[in-house]
Amino acid sequence: MNSSPVLRGAVLGISLLVATAWGERQQLQVRLTAPVASYMKAGTPMTLRVVGALDGNTRPVLPVGSLIAGRIGKAHPIGYGIRRERAELELEFTGCRLADGKDWPCDVSLASVDNARESVLAGNRIRGVLAASHPHSWLNGIWYRPTSTLLHRSAVGFTGAGGMIYTRVAPTPMAGAAVIAARLILFRMADADIEIPGGADLVLDVTADPVGRHPAELPKADVTEESLTALAELSPEITDADGRKKADVVNFAFVASREQLVRAFQIAGWSLAEALTPRTFAKTYAAVAARKTYPSAPVSPLYYERRLPDMVFQKAFNSLRKRHHIRLWEVKTAAGPVWVGAATHDVAVQFQWQKFSFTHLIDPEIDKEQRKILNDFAEVGCLGGLSMVERPWLAREARGLESASTAGDLAVIRLQSCTSRAAELVLPSRGHRNWTKVVAARFFLETRHYLTRGSAYYWGYRSVRWSLARWRPGQLSGRPVDEDFGINGALAGGAPLCYEDELP
Repeated sequence: MNSSPVLRGAVLGISLLVATAWGERQQLQVRLTAPVASYMKAGTPMTLRVVGALDGNTRPVLPVGSLIAGRIGKAHPIGYGIRRERAELELEFTGCRLADGKDWPCDVSLASVDNARESVLAGNRIRGVLAASHPHSWLNGIWYRPTSTLLHRSAVGFTGAGGMIYTRVAPTPMAGAAVIAARLILFRMADADIEIPGGADLVLDVTADPVGRHPAELPKADVTEESLTALAELSPEITDADGRKKADVVNFAFVASREQLVRAFQIAGWSLAEALTPRTFAKTYAAVAARKTYPSAPVSPLYYERRLPDMVFQKAFNSLRKRHHIRLWEVKTAAGPVWVGAATHDVAVQFQWQKFSFTHLIDPEIDKEQRKILNDFAEVGCLGGLSMVERPWLAREARGLESASTAGDLAVIRLQSCTSRAAELVLPSRGHRNWTKVVAARFFLETRHYLTRGSAYYWGYRSVRWSLARWRPGQLSGRPVDEDFGINGALAGGAPLCYEDELP
């Protein structure tokens, strides 16, 4: 009886060895069926359902609907913020099972949590954000200069710009308490704990022997060959207001009405982006300050044939830095009215010195975004037909920050009535929160931040480290250059996008 667990472990080990040695490696889009969080117990089981592949292969190494089992290996909540500054969550993957219930050998590792503000480290570890400051904290650099009193600042300094108000206007204990209370109420901090709700998407690197029984291919879109030729000849170029070509290209053509498009995207879990107005700008800034998402946030203006998009859809999670989006234009073609779309994935924020403003950087592998949308539509049964039109003359590789790689294929889609709806995100049950503990955690986290990252001396030291790391990548502490700065890759010829997750 005691040998049973040992035997099962040996069989699992041999299966993993076989999967790794002879299997095929592929990035899969998967969806959590139940939430996980840094405040949940280690050993809590989890299950992920395969939604589709993210490469050009329409047949994932594990069929759509297969399940990947796992559990929480380690969970470190933020607590009072005394022992650690960031929450951490480690996931363990224990096996794969096909939709028919048959176990299938596989090797699985976590690549990313889709559109999360959290970062993924080696060993399937998810590192939480540093919730110890916010954009308003930059005011400290205005009101406080490095002086000989740095090591014994007054406690009033913890109020930031409010400290200036206190010392100049109302130097009384009651006024100081009022300033501190106002700061706690008006400038909310992001929740430092990691919460990944059920229904959220993750990207996994999966190695397995391809399963022989795949579902049937989607039928071809009900479009004539002449119409497909006409669509292939449409201009794919997207430009900015000055007419300069962008990395975005037209990679979708929808044979559908406006109502069908809106319904399909909404059922698939996407949101219609709002226009940029003073109100939406204020909502965007509020989301930046609180480090939350804004599902219908405005997008930057881009043009197709000198026209702004007729509609924009996007899908986000808990960060404004990252989001999937597609801009859509209705055009008249030889095939009749068609909606053409340019889909890209925002993955980071960059400061543009020329325009003195922030802009999003896109994932240079834009074909992954095409596959993401196809997966989401197939998941809810909206895809009535699909034809991939090859445009080899458009194929290109990424060169620099302003370009992208693509095979050039145009996805021509005929929509149908959707058969199901994307699952709503379900957060874990946290129970009653002790607000005394929340306030104490904020106090300790802000204090640590004030004495380290809030110091100009600290950032002088970090700037030197970053500069050296650019010339000797990977030689400082054996870590990637970007880990200390919380950005996806070091910038070429510029300053870091942000420090310690300060920007959205």
